[in-house]
Amino acid sequence: MSRHRAKPTIAERGQILVMSALVILVLVAAIGLAIDLGRIFVARAQLVRAVDAAALAGTLELPNATAAQAKVYAYMSENEPDAQVDVPVSPTERQIEVKGSKTVSMFFIRVLGIDSVEVTAHAKAGFGVLAVDTVMAIDATGSMGTGTGCPNGSSCPIVAAKQAAISFTDTLLSGSVASQDTLVGETPYRGCFNTPNSLSGCVPLATMMQPLSNDKSVIQAKINAVASEGGTGTNVCNGMLKANEILFGTGHHTVSNALHVIVILSDGDNTYNARSNGVDATPVGSPPRTPTPDPARQLPAACRPSINDPNQSDSNVSSTCLNSQQPRERELDNKTLALADQLKASGVEIYVVGLGVCGTKNTNLCNRGIVGLQNYSDGTADRNLLKCIASSTAGTNDHYYEATTATELSGIFTNIARLIGFRLIE
Repeated sequence: MSRHRAKPTIAERGQILVMSALVILVLVAAIGLAIDLGRIFVARAQLVRAVDAAALAGTLELPNATAAQAKVYAYMSENEPDAQVDVPVSPTERQIEVKGSKTVSMFFIRVLGIDSVEVTAHAKAGFGVLAVDTVMAIDATGSMGTGTGCPNGSSCPIVAAKQAAISFTDTLLSGSVASQDTLVGETPYRGCFNTPNSLSGCVPLATMMQPLSNDKSVIQAKINAVASEGGTGTNVCNGMLKANEILFGTGHHTVSNALHVIVILSDGDNTYNARSNGVDATPVGSPPRTPTPDPARQLPAACRPSINDPNQSDSNVSSTCLNSQQPRERELDNKTLALADQLKASGVEIYVVGLGVCGTKNTNLCNRGIVGLQNYSDGTADRNLLKCIASSTAGTNDHYYEATTATELSGIFTNIARLIGFRLIE
């Protein structure tokens, strides 16, 4: 026997319509609320990002508080023109605070009497947030002491480099003796160091190298003692290796969140000199030098080319930017990149400043595939190597700087010091 369901009555159908309308109304209200809440969330996220970035941008003008405030207002005007911005005077030296607010108009929840919602954001940025150890490695080869203004003029490369290193120290260290949270060291580099190589042209570590310190006067005295000298070639790899030894040497910070930074000034042109690897010079009229270096004066394995024949000269490498790279130069380039990769993997951040780099300044990114290849000249290889050893964010050259003239170095070094020292606090 079949059973048939009775058709709903008119009253029942009316109730179903009312309930359906209510359900639809609730669904529409829920969707509308979600949309408006989403708009509030997005607007606040955008404001937070802008306020954070504005605070960091403002720190680049510190300790000039007026200029820092102007930088914040300019940044916010360009990126969040509808926001209200307040930049109160920070009671703490070399810090800046930014407060932002923005009104977000509502669409759907106006029915609840809410026409708009105000979102707010707050950021503080400044100096001394984290423990920082940083070491400068300064090219002090013969080429740094030649050119316009040399030997003592402000446009002479070695003079300008020393002034840049002093400006860097001034920016990171306040007062004569700063907080132990920030330590600075420096070393010049050429083709070798004395010790272990006693050759006169090697960098005299005792008088020119400065271990990590927070005593600005001591650091700057060592910087002022730096001098350029030729005759030992250029070993960028060895300069970076020595900087890393200082970075993790006596007194370095061991806390897990400490920043470890190397700033290296270079033209990117590795040039090998047999004497820098402990191979004695050949007196006039004597047989050729032995290709075997004195082990006690030999370069570190990480930065030592395997080809030691002193009769195979690399002296023509720097004569023109169009020359193909020489065998030991290519090997040193590979070792330089390998060392940089190792340091970065251990948490070291590397900033690179190019000066007197062969070829034309460009925006090309690092091409790791051509490092150490014979068919590239210094005009391409040197600049590419410098970009590759820098700790730049993928797709950028944000850790590589290049000075067209020596007088630009102070501004570049000061900017890098600010990027290192000034961080987001809250």
